[in-house]
Amino acid sequence: VADPSGHCVNTFQRYSPINDMWEQLSPMPAAKALSGLVPVKGTLYAVGGILQNSYATRELMSYNIERDTWTMLPQMKEVRYDPGVTTIGNKIYVLSGHNGENSFFSSIEVYDTETTRWSELPILTLPYGRCRFTCVAMDTKQA
Repeated sequence: VADPSGHCVNTFQRYSPINDMWEQLSPMPAAKALSGLVPVKGTLYAVGGILQNSYATRELMSYNIERDTWTMLPQMKEVRYDPGVTTIGNKIYVLSGHNGENSFFSSIEVYDTETTRWSELPILTLPYGRCRFTCVAMDTKQA
């Protein structure tokens, strides 16, 4: 998350459209921006990002909504900020992203929230690296 001046912050808030109010939640363990954020079974996961010192990070954090607590989890293989992130079942797919220097990744890393392990999908590398994009996983089974 970044403030209006572009500085990384660890502030975490939730908006209630019913009450038209913002609620302050427990701060993230580290101030960073441009992370991927996805939910899996009632837990939010913040993947990668860029730190206040402008370095990209491998960090993975989870936020327990009911307990209002953050937990640091095993790190990715590569530093990435602004990746595409989506989920299928209990797995988080982290696509591409920027390394914070001068290149983009075309690789895909997968985090299994049940085994708490990372893996890479070398057979599914993207044709070229990118960042600042959205990805979704859809069930395309025919009825």
